[in-house]
Amino acid sequence: LANLLTPPGIGEIVAELGKGVEKLVTHLTECGDLIHLEEGLLMHRNGITEAQKRLGEYLRIHGKGTTSELRQHLAMTRKYVVPLLEYLDRNGFTERHEDVRVLKED
Repeated sequence: LANLLTPPGIGEIVAELGKGVEKLVTHLTECGDLIHLEEGLLMHRNGITEAQKRLGEYLRIHGKGTTSELRQHLAMTRKYVVPLLEYLDRNGFTERHEDVRVLKED
C-alpha cells in the first residue's frame, strides 16, 4: 500500500530503468493506468482509488480535514499528498475551502 501512495517520480524511474521506459510510461498514462498528478509525479490509478476510499471514510466521519490531517491519515509526505489533493479537487472528489478539504457534494 505504501508504494501505491508514494510512487517514484518519472525521473527516478528513468534513472533506474533507462530512457526506453519513457514509451512504457506514456503508454500506461494513455491507457489510464498511470495518472499525472503534476509534472514528473505519477500515481497508479489503484493508488488514487485507495486514497479516495480512505479520504472518503475520513471526511464522512470528520466532515473536513486539513492537508496535515489528511497527510497523516494517508501516511504520506507533503511531496505526494499536496499534488494528490489538488488532483482530487480538480476531478470533483474533494473541494478546498480555505485551509480544509471536504467531500464534493453532488
